[in-house]
Amino acid sequence: MTVQPQQQPHAPNGHGDLGLLSIFFPMWNEEAYLHRALDAAREVCEQLVGAGEISGFELIVVDDASTDATGRLADELAAADPRVRVVHHATNRKLGGRSRAGSRLPAGTWCCTPTPTCRSR
Repeated sequence: MTVQPQQQPHAPNGHGDLGLLSIFFPMWNEEAYLHRALDAAREVCEQLVGAGEISGFELIVVDDASTDATGRLADELAAADPRVRVVHHATNRKLGGRSRAGSRLPAGTWCCTPTPTCRSR
């Protein structure tokens, strides 16, 4: 997982609340993986909020013109949880394009994205 600060963290000494965490998921035809990925991220983020490590989080799905149900499923998750946002590409931009698009969207102080090798099936 790659983590990059979007701006100066609220707690430069590394202790306490580091602000909002944004995690974006570049996806293409990931209907089998989508729920598991967002559920795992939500669980960890809720633990971080509970521990006072972050003030909140957002989960961003970049649907890269999927031909399966990825876009619809992501929209359903976003409708059920205001911390989930979805961006749909009309044409497939490949991994680099969806990663670049996702890296411009976060509102958080910190941003990360799981790498494709983070998945376990």
